Amino acid sequence: MGTLKGKIQGISLPAILQMIELEEADCAVQISEGRKKGYLFVEEGSVVAAKVGDLTNMEAVYEILCWDKIVIEILTKKMAYEVEIETPLMSILMEGLRLKDEKTNIKKRTAAFYVKKLMAQTHDTAPKDFRKALDSMGLPRSSKIRLALNRMFRSSHDEESLIASVENEAKIIHDSEDKKLLKELAEQKHEPVIKILVHFLNKWVENFQ
Repeated sequence: MGTLKGKIQGISLPAILQMIELEEADCAVQISEGRKKGYLFVEEGSVVAAKVGDLTNMEAVYEILCWDKIVIEILTKKMAYEVEIETPLMSILMEGLRLKDEKTNIKKRTAAFYVKKLMAQTHDTAPKDFRKALDSMGLPRSSKIRLALNRMFRSSHDEESLIASVENEAKIIHDSEDKKLLKELAEQKHEPVIKILVHFLNKWVENFQ
């Protein structure tokens, strides 16, 4: 295609898609966020198909548009897909923006809810009592979940540090086999501080990764 090739930096995905539309180009756009990868397939400037994991069609498009720290690459290799989208680009972008704003607001409310509860609980929990509660879970010391909960507890003295911690730990858990185990732990009984930490982490893994 014309001016857009390879990896692209400094330009938002909506802006790139609008440039592709103006050029009426045919291409595949690969979008990465961490270990996640999604694809938008374009014919004559229009997005006609999309894929992210098991998601396809508009679900995949909106999932991609809600991502934040992304890497964009225009692919030259051919990829198989089925034409399944007929929605105009501007309508796609407007709805994608609305969904992203909605997700951001839910994220903020979720963080505020758990941070308030957790900071109040950890303030009254001595480190030795936390370690004892952590041991009661029966997780190996090398467990990603145990390490995540421990790091979150150590960050709970400060709101910004705690939110940054849960975001980092959720990325690790989301891309591991421990995701299912975390969900199971969220349904079990634990000491109050462990319960809040587990629910906070599980909520972030399920909704914001």
